[in-house]
Amino acid sequence: FCTDSYLWHVLSNGLNLQIEHHLFPGLNHCHLSIIAPVVKQICIEHGVSYKCYNSWSDLMGATLQWLDKLSIAPDIVQQEQ
Repeated sequence: FCTDSYLWHVLSNGLNLQIEHHLFPGLNHCHLSIIAPVVKQICIEHGVSYKCYNSWSDLMGATLQWLDKLSIAPDIVQQEQ
């Protein structure tokens, strides 16, 4: 989340760029923000989901929605789809 924020990058020591970190674990965290636009573009070109949230509240909202979805019994989820 907040991939354009220098403050969050420093506070999280680069952990706000998890996609890039997991793709290139040996890359120093100082360089993750440099490769992020390239990784995002490649994901778009290949139809791969690249989830990034612009704020802490967006991230928490998505997390709560995901937890709510996980709390529904599997048979109910299948019926909804």
